[in-house]
Amino acid sequence: MAGATKVGVVSAMVANPQSRFFCNRIKGEMELALASLGLKSLVIARPSLLDGDRAALGQPERGGEGLGLTLMRGLRPLLPSNYRAILAKDMAHVLIRVVKTAKPGVVKLLSGEMQGG
Repeated sequence: MAGATKVGVVSAMVANPQSRFFCNRIKGEMELALASLGLKSLVIARPSLLDGDRAALGQPERGGEGLGLTLMRGLRPLLPSNYRAILAKDMAHVLIRVVKTAKPGVVKLLSGEMQGG
C-alpha cells in the first residue's frame, strides 16, 4: 500500500464472502483482505445501485442496470434511503470526506448515509 494508513474503497451493499453470487462474494473477500492489512483507517462505501454516466467513462451499457435505475428513480420517494440508487459523484464526495476524518478502525457507509453528498 506504499505507506498508506487510510484507505477508502467502494464495495457493494450486500458484500459477503460467503455469498453464492460472484460479485457479492468477491467484494466481501476484498473487504476482509483490506481489513487484514492493519491500516489505521479503512472506510468501506456500500452503495445501493450506482447512478451515473457510464458512457462518459467508456463503460459498456448494462441493460438490466438501466431498467433498475429507471424503476428506482420513479420509486425513490417510496424506497428506504439505503435502497435508493445513489449518484456516483455524491458517493465519491462523501467517501473522500469520511476518509480524511476517519478515526482508527473500519467504517462502513451505507447508501442512506451517503445520499446527497
